[in-house]
Amino acid sequence: MEILFYRDYIVSSAWELRKKQYYDRYAKACKICGDTGNVQLNHIKYGNYGRELDKDLVPLCGGHHKKLHERIGVCGDMHRETRYFLEQEIAKHDAENEQKAEAEPMKEEEASILVSRVDALLDTASRPIWRILHGVTGW
Repeated sequence: MEILFYRDYIVSSAWELRKKQYYDRYAKACKICGDTGNVQLNHIKYGNYGRELDKDLVPLCGGHHKKLHERIGVCGDMHRETRYFLEQEIAKHDAENEQKAEAEPMKEEEASILVSRVDALLDTASRPIWRILHGVTGW
């Protein structure tokens, strides 16, 4: 049975199955911000309902999904437009997070974890290579 209309497909059990198959292989998280709450699997290419390739789909949170369609609308094949949108929004999201990280001082607990990780890394790096390669422990 071929599904011709998006509105019929998006509420079908076939779409539920396709989403499950996708999320069995990929994280159910927004491609831009990593949000795992209101994640919606967005079509990048319309018309091949039930036969979508993974590359024709992208998970987005509700906010980014809405923003994508407000910016580029909907057309049959939106690969190029979606790629540009993702690149711009990921860069913007990363820049915002970087600014927040610079503005917020590191918490004592985070600093303690970081110090212990650095200590472990230095400990490993200072061991003779043959002990690391052969899993020799205990000095």
